Amino acid sequence: MNATLFFAVAAGGAFGAILRYATLLFVTKYSDMPSYFATLFVNITGSFAAGCIVAVVSSTMSFPEPVRVFIMVGLLGSLTTFSTFSLDSYILFQRQDFAILAIYIGASVIVSICFFALGFWALKIGE
Repeated sequence: MNATLFFAVAAGGAFGAILRYATLLFVTKYSDMPSYFATLFVNITGSFAAGCIVAVVSSTMSFPEPVRVFIMVGLLGSLTTFSTFSLDSYILFQRQDFAILAIYIGASVIVSICFFALGFWALKIGE
């Protein structure tokens, strides 16, 4: 066990949680969009960022391990979350808003995967 890595995960987690909460506050205060758009947004942008990081790590460039765990495990791990996605989906299901539920689930999964690939591809193109 390495104290530096634990600190990196904790610091990244705190930062990601703050970003997630700030996104929720921003979406609900400054737009007419429902709160689940905040979850969708952080999951898509987090997937894009993860794709970028994987591209960098798999290339000739690399991050030191503390930086990698700060970003991938801490920051992106707390920024994006499947539990909030599940809660939002359940609420839409309980409201019997099945069309929005299907769009939300499809967009969350498909668009997040596409943005992961886009982030990976964007950083691999220069090789």
